[in-house]
Amino acid sequence: MAETLKIDRLGLLFVHKGFTRFILLLPVLLCCCSCARVDGPLNAMGQRNDSLSQANLAEPGDVAWVRYSITPADRTESMGATGKHVQEVRDILVGAVKEELDLGQLCQGMAVGEQKSVVLPPEKGFGPRQPGLVKRFVRVRRYPMKMRIPVAQLAGAYHAVPEPGALFRLSPYFMARVDAIDGDNALISCLFPKKEEKFPADFGTTTVRREREGSREFLLVQLQPRIGAEFTAGNRKGRITGFDDDYFTVDFNHPLSGRSIELTVQVQGIVKARELQHDKIDWMDDYGSAKELAGRQNKPLVLLLYSEDCPWCHRLKVETLHDPRILALKDRFVWAMICPEGQNDPRNDDLKKQFHLDGYPLTVVMGPDGRELVRIDGFREAPLFRDKLLQGLEL
Repeated sequence: MAETLKIDRLGLLFVHKGFTRFILLLPVLLCCCSCARVDGPLNAMGQRNDSLSQANLAEPGDVAWVRYSITPADRTESMGATGKHVQEVRDILVGAVKEELDLGQLCQGMAVGEQKSVVLPPEKGFGPRQPGLVKRFVRVRRYPMKMRIPVAQLAGAYHAVPEPGALFRLSPYFMARVDAIDGDNALISCLFPKKEEKFPADFGTTTVRREREGSREFLLVQLQPRIGAEFTAGNRKGRITGFDDDYFTVDFNHPLSGRSIELTVQVQGIVKARELQHDKIDWMDDYGSAKELAGRQNKPLVLLLYSEDCPWCHRLKVETLHDPRILALKDRFVWAMICPEGQNDPRNDDLKKQFHLDGYPLTVVMGPDGRELVRIDGFREAPLFRDKLLQGLEL
């Protein structure tokens, strides 16, 4: 007998996104510091060379390419899993208050090649530890081999009206088939021909096993977590700290929360604001032509879908896309901006279906081969938007 299964958004999020690896981001606030050390251009007396032209210094509005590293101030342990301190290279907007890590303020007045170190107390670094950021997740799920799922929920989750015979992925580990439509419900069968199979991953090993209770048959999906492994749920990232028979625990506090840190920054290059003020992105308005150009030039494609009457689209175009940090990346992508609304063009309907468009703005970063790499739903300020674009360059 088929059983009714309610699928909610959180459940789908766990199934499809919970078991994925992630890259640990490094948010840190640098409003002030307790001590600082500067290494840079020095004169023969060991003093900073103040004869440097102002044009050679990082000024507000400039884009600086910086290398920075973060280590615990007490040096008892490091953040990196390899035993080395975390080190990143990125471009920042000099003087920007909202720049991640507040590097925009820290680098102001520095010269190319100059290095600066600051020590930050916990309240100015990654903050105090918060017990509320330690979460528990179910590590065992049971799926009836035959079940009923409301048609509306299934259509909303998979962006398609279910039809008999249709196949879809109910879990990362097995497919399901729509057997029939019975009123408002779809009759579903899970497809898993094996008795048992193991799926290893960085966060642990998931076992899928067929089990029977009386006349009912189930698929048991059980995670064996790996302590210390990185784990993501939604947009939160943490590490697995423990588990019991039914749940596993993830700590979403930053590894250096509650501790003083040392941040070392070196400016490696500067692009002056005056060199960027006349720059603009060369937008294409035809998806097919843009996709062809991206393949020919072997560059990722940035596709922006927007609506003329969408205020968030206007903010994205006026604020984010005119930010120097975005303009500095203009030659690394092919750019296409398309408004699918209000035009009697069947290609626009194809775009809506292809990208499951359910709101504006939508930005999609695609590889030269047309493969979707990064999806950016809604408005993002320049730092976050830039980080998403850079992810596309790394994939």
